[in-house]
Amino acid sequence: AFIWFTHIDRLKAAEGAQFYVRLVQFISSFIAVLLPLWIALLAAHLDWFVEKPDLATLHILIAVCLGAWLLAAFIPWLIQMLSTGKTVAPALLRGGYGLPLLLHIWPTLLVVLLIFEEQNRGGVLQYIYGPFLLYLQAALPYLRRAIRIGDDDISDDEDAH
Repeated sequence: AFIWFTHIDRLKAAEGAQFYVRLVQFISSFIAVLLPLWIALLAAHLDWFVEKPDLATLHILIAVCLGAWLLAAFIPWLIQMLSTGKTVAPALLRGGYGLPLLLHIWPTLLVVLLIFEEQNRGGVLQYIYGPFLLYLQAALPYLRRAIRIGDDDISDDEDAH
C-alpha cells in the first residue's frame, strides 16, 4: 500500500518520458517489496520447508535477488538519461559524498561488514541479518520521506527499490 500511495499521484501527473521513468520505478518497487513473497513461494514450490536447500543454492538465490535489485535501480536511471538526452548522476550520488552518502547506504555497508566478519569467524549470521538490512536499504527512501528527512523526491529517486 505504501508503494502505491507513494507513486500513484506522481505517476498520474507525469507526461511523456517522465511517465515511463515513474512507471518503471513503480513496477520495480512493487516487485522488490514483494520479493520476500516470491522467495517464500519458491521455497514452498521446491519443498525447502521440509528439506533445506544446500548453501550453494542459497548463494545463487541471493545473487539473483541482488542482481534483480541492482537492475531495478539501474533501469529507471537509464530511462531517465535516455529520455532527457543528457547524463544524469544516480540519485544516490546527487546528495554528495561523505556523510550524506553514508546516510544513504549504511544498511548495505553493515551487510558488507557482516559478511566479512562472518566469513572470518566461520559463522552464518549474514544469512539471518543480511536480508533484513538489504530490505531496510531499499526502504530507506520511503522511510526518509515518511518522516520528512531531507528533500527526497521518491519519484526521482531510482534507488527507491
